[in-house]
Amino acid sequence: MNPIRFAHATCLIIAAVATMYATASFLTGFDGDFTVSAIVAFVALGAVFAIEHIECERIAQEREAVWRRRIDELSPWEVD
Repeated sequence: MNPIRFAHATCLIIAAVATMYATASFLTGFDGDFTVSAIVAFVALGAVFAIEHIECERIAQEREAVWRRRIDELSPWEVD
């Protein structure tokens, strides 16, 4: 499995579990547990967004490199 995809899935699972635990602790009145769980959920979701951003940038760079190679191959002019 791709390490980036593994990190993405792990962060999503952590965020989901922390969100559920934060909701349960909020409803039952455990304020300290709610605060910690909410912070963990926000950090995990931030990591998910960061991973998605990194992956999108990597894919965009790969696409740009492919297009540049195609343009260079099809270009009738030689650039010195």
